[in-house]
Amino acid sequence: MALVRCPRCQKMMSTTAASCTQCGYENGPREGLRSVKPRPSSPRRRLHSLSVGSAVPGTPDADRWIRFWANLCGGMLIVGFLCPVILDGLAGSRLIWQWDLMSSMKGDQILGMLLPLLLGVATLAVGNLMGGIRRAVVLSAMAGGAWVLYAVLARAPEMDLAHLSAKTGGAILVLVIMPLSACAIAIGNRIRKRYPAEPMPRTLAGVAGIVLAGCFIIPLGGGRDSYPIIAAFFEKVVWRAAGPIMVVLLALLGYGVLGALSFMRVKDVGSYCRLLSVLARAILWGAPLTLLFTFSMLTDGRGMGMAFTLALKIFFLWYGHMLLVAIGFTSWMEHSLATRTDRSPRASRGPLR
Repeated sequence: MALVRCPRCQKMMSTTAASCTQCGYENGPREGLRSVKPRPSSPRRRLHSLSVGSAVPGTPDADRWIRFWANLCGGMLIVGFLCPVILDGLAGSRLIWQWDLMSSMKGDQILGMLLPLLLGVATLAVGNLMGGIRRAVVLSAMAGGAWVLYAVLARAPEMDLAHLSAKTGGAILVLVIMPLSACAIAIGNRIRKRYPAEPMPRTLAGVAGIVLAGCFIIPLGGGRDSYPIIAAFFEKVVWRAAGPIMVVLLALLGYGVLGALSFMRVKDVGSYCRLLSVLARAILWGAPLTLLFTFSMLTDGRGMGMAFTLALKIFFLWYGHMLLVAIGFTSWMEHSLATRTDRSPRASRGPLR
């Protein structure tokens, strides 16, 4: 046993004592003066202490991410507009270009056909020439405005999709809600990689996951023939006729369930976010490939040219519109969170210890 001076009151104390008898210093030195050991923080406190500095490793910064996906989105919309469709017939095959279809349409329909091209060019310009909150606002406005315009055009007598959706038991509406919900999960997952401690991205992905999973149990069709999509998973005939498509639908259901589980707090945020990202990419690439494969099985390979070009055109345009929604609202949310983090008093002190 030896006597040393207490680091707090400078009185003499034993090296074997748990605390100083004069001032109550609890972390008194033992076997000589030693540095005070920090108290271990609970897992809950460590989770709350994450900041943008503790983002998932490998996550690109917001500016680089937005520029890359804006270029990809604009390119897909332009290619989707320019991509022709091969029409197979008894007398041979011929190419149907977009302007061939527009030549027999009216003003509102022409605007709807031209909109992907205009959006593609505008996305490339905004993504590369603007930055900060201006780029976020413009991209978000473009994404929201495009869907509003499509909804207005769909109310025309020639394109009354709302009436068609009512006759089919809401099938058209569900087919719109499902990709938008999947897109919202991707947005929340991307932001969570950058800001693991923020509740907003977890809530966004969780709500969108519930909506996506709920679409599988909504009865579709009319009258006695109405049934939910999930019922098809238990039909052997459906699996034999469209097995690859059913695999993609099953993966989409799993994506919704995993998105709904985003409400939970997990210890390894990086692994969870990467799992969602891998599943999303598998669905994006698997949907057009399985559609073509199923079509080839049903037609014994006949008409593959038309099927390939039509699927290519549809998915370029569809994915382009989905990406525009994703990059628009993601950039806005990222900018808002970054601004709030910079203004937070905690940001100047760094993460909690």
